[in-house]
Amino acid sequence: MTSPILVPHDLTDLGDQGLDAAAALPIAAPRVVLHVLRRLDVEYPGVVWSHQDDEPRTAHAYGALARHLAAHLPSGVPRVVIGDPSSRIVEVARELNCQMIVMPSHRRSGLDRFLLGSVAERVARFAPCPVLLLPAGYSRPARPPPSRPVRPGRTRREQVEDLGAEIAAQVEARRGAYLTALRVGLPATEEVVWWERALEQELADSGLEFVDLVFTENPRPALLDARFEQRWA
Repeated sequence: MTSPILVPHDLTDLGDQGLDAAAALPIAAPRVVLHVLRRLDVEYPGVVWSHQDDEPRTAHAYGALARHLAAHLPSGVPRVVIGDPSSRIVEVARELNCQMIVMPSHRRSGLDRFLLGSVAERVARFAPCPVLLLPAGYSRPARPPPSRPVRPGRTRREQVEDLGAEIAAQVEARRGAYLTALRVGLPATEEVVWWERALEQELADSGLEFVDLVFTENPRPALLDARFEQRWA
C-alpha cells in the first residue's frame, strides 16, 4: 500500500489551507486528515475529565471534519484522536508510515515563538517524514477551465459567442488579474478583420476592453492562449 500523506486539521478555515495544498500535490497517495482533540483537563484546568466525554466529542469532530472534506478534499480519509496535538500528529505519522505531512503554520515571531513555539514547529522538529509547512495566507492556485471546442455547425456569430463565454470563464477563474492579450486560432479561409471586430465587440459587451488580439492559423476557431497580469494593490 502506498504510504499516505498526513494532513492535520484544526476544524478552522486555516486548516482548509492544508486540504487545498494536499489536493493540489501531484502525488498518488491516500490523504489521511487528522484532527486531534485535546484532553479536557488540559484545555480547561480544573475540569474533571472522564473517558465518557470522548465519544460525543469524537462524533462531533468527525461530523465537522466531514464538512470540511466535502468542500476541499472529498477523497480524504478522516481520523480523530485525543491528546497533545503536536505529539499525536507525530505519533500517527509514524504509525501510518506517512511519506509527508502537510499543514499550515501560524505566523509567529519574537519572544512568543521562542517561549511557546507552535504545533507546526514542533511537528517539523520531531516528525519521522518531510513536513510541508504552508505560509500564512496560502491559497490554492486557480486552475483555468478546460478549453471547450466550438460545436460544429455553428454560425460565425454563435462561434464568437462561444469564444466570448470561454474567455469570460477564464477571467472569472483568475480573479484579481487583468486580461491583457488573447491568441485566437482561425482557419485560413476565415476573414481576420471580421473576427477581430466581432470579438472586440463581444469583449466590450462583457466589460473587457483594451485587450490585444493576436490571430494564428488553426483548423477551427478556438481560444489558444490568454495572458493575464496580476493586479497590484
